[in-house]
This record gives sequence, structure tokens and C-alpha cells, in this order.
Amino acid sequence: MQWQELTYAALHRTLNEAAVDVLLACSDNEMRENRNMAVSTLMQRRETVSPTKFLARSQQLKMTEDLLPGTRKTWFEGALCQALKQRGADTVIAITAAESLELTKFISILVDLAETGESDELSQRATAHYDSATKGSWQAKTVVSCQ
Repeated sequence: MQWQELTYAALHRTLNEAAVDVLLACSDNEMRENRNMAVSTLMQRRETVSPTKFLARSQQLKMTEDLLPGTRKTWFEGALCQALKQRGADTVIAITAAESLELTKFISILVDLAETGESDELSQRATAHYDSATKGSWQAKTVVSCQ
């Protein structure tokens, strides 16, 4: 599989923004190894748009543990914060990702979403995530508001 490693290395190094789209397409490959290589390569790219695009696409992807392991939390934090603050189409996806990653960092935003959510689904998801985070089902983590 040396050709795969060379391909992913080229996608990592190139300045061409289309590489992000190629990696996103590869991230929903049926083979776990290909998915992991694609996501790992996305994480290594310098653009901040990579997590945002991955989050936007994640509704189509299975939010499985192999795609969202705990070591990738910091990579997603900026995209999650942005999606939660904007209250756009990706808000419910962002809440799901925050649940998968067990992020308590965004509790202040979730409280606001639960209280003022534009839809019942949004309010319910934010409330459920807040309840999970505050009832100690996750390890205690520092709660801060995102920038």
C-alpha cells in the first residue's frame, strides 16, 4: 500500500484547496484504514477550514469512534465552537460531535441554545448534551467558553 501513503503524503503537502475535498471524499471510504488515513491527513493540513468542512460533511458520515477518537478533540474544537455560535444548519451536527467527543468546553453555549433554540430538536439536543456533561457521566473537565 505504498501508493496510498504517497498519495496521502502529496495531499498533505499540496497547497491546492481541492485536496481537502478529496480527503473528505476518502473519509467516508468503506475501508477503515482508508478512512483513518484520510482523516489523519486532514488533521495534518494547516488550514482551519478542514475541521469545519469535515463537520459539515459529517452528517453524511458515520460518527463512529474510529473517525472521532479522543485524540482529535482539539482539532474539532474550533469548528464546533463556530458551528454552535452560528446556529446554522450544522448546529445539531456540532452538538452530536461534542457528545461523541465528550466536550464540556461549550456548556455555556449549550445553555443558551437550550433556552433559545430555534427548533424543538435543537433545544432538546442542547439540553440532553448539557445534562450528560453536568451529571458527571464524563470525566471532569475544565469548562470554558470558546473564543
